[in-house]
Amino acid sequence: MIRKLVAGFGLACLAGLVWGSIERRCPTVTGVSIKGRAGAPRLRVLQVADAHLWPSQRWEVDFIASAADIPYSLCVNTGDNFSDGGAMGVLRKAFGPLLSGPGVFTFGSNDYFGPHFKNPFRYFFGTSTNDDRPDIPDLPHQQLADFFTQGGWADVRNRSVDLQVESLPSRNRASEQVTVSVMGVDDPHIGRDKLPQPPSGWDDAVLRIGVAHAPYRRVLDAFTETGADLIICGHTHGGQVRLPFIGALVNNSDIPLRYASGLHDWYFAGRRAKLFVSKGMGTSKTAPLRFWCRPEIAFIDIVPDA
Repeated sequence: MIRKLVAGFGLACLAGLVWGSIERRCPTVTGVSIKGRAGAPRLRVLQVADAHLWPSQRWEVDFIASAADIPYSLCVNTGDNFSDGGAMGVLRKAFGPLLSGPGVFTFGSNDYFGPHFKNPFRYFFGTSTNDDRPDIPDLPHQQLADFFTQGGWADVRNRSVDLQVESLPSRNRASEQVTVSVMGVDDPHIGRDKLPQPPSGWDDAVLRIGVAHAPYRRVLDAFTETGADLIICGHTHGGQVRLPFIGALVNNSDIPLRYASGLHDWYFAGRRAKLFVSKGMGTSKTAPLRFWCRPEIAFIDIVPDA
C-alpha cells in the first residue's frame, strides 16, 4: 500500500512538472479596465513584464512582438527582460515593433544580474536576498537601456516624465493627443528605488501612472500618497506556481498574497490607487515552469467616467 502511495505521489509530481513546462509556453492576453477621470478620453496601456528571455525563446519573441498589432496608447515595460546575457538579439526582435509607439521602462534585478539557482522553498520564508549576487552587474543593462531610449522610450528608473500619447477613439469622441504623466523607480527588490519628484504636468494629466518592477509596500504607498491613478508592477510572476481555489503560494515581495497578480485597489493616507500586477511572460532559466499561472501580456483600458 505504501509503495502504491509513493508511486502515485511520484507520478503526480512528474505530471505536474511536465504540465508546468508546457504551460509556460501557453501565453495569454489579459484585459482589464478602470474608470478614468471625468471628461478624459479612452486610453489603453500595454504592459510587458518579466520576459526573462534567452536566445531559444522564439515563441515568446513572436508573442511579445505581436502586441504591436493591437491599438494602444502607451507601452510600459516593468523589467526583468533577461534570463541570459546572450539574449540581446532576441530582445531587439521582441521589443523592436513596440518601439514604434510611446513607451516607458524600468528595470528589475534580472536586467542587471544573471539568474542563478535558488532553493525554491526559501521563498516560503521571506523574499530572496542579495547576499549571493555579484557586486557588479553582469548583464548588458546599459546596452538594453540604450536600445529602448534610442527607440524613443522614456527611462523612468527613479525619474518622472510627461508624455504626449494618442487616445483611442470612442463612440462619441475621436482620438486626440493628451498628456499622461509617469513616475517610476528602479527595482525596489534590490534596493535601487528612489522616488522622484512628480513631473511638471502631474496635476493636469489625464492619467497619472506609477511604475515599478517589484510591488513593495513602501513604493505603492508613496505612489498612492503622491496621487497616482494607476500603479503598474511585475516581478511576482503571479506566484508562478498556483493552486486551484488557493492561488499564489509565494510572491517574493512584502505585499499580501492576494495582490500577487491582477487588478486591485491600494489604499494609503486616505487615498486610493488602482494597482495592476502582471503574471509576466517568462520564467528564470533555473525554474522553467508555470502551474495554473499562464504567462501574459496585459492591456489596461482606461474608460471615460461618464
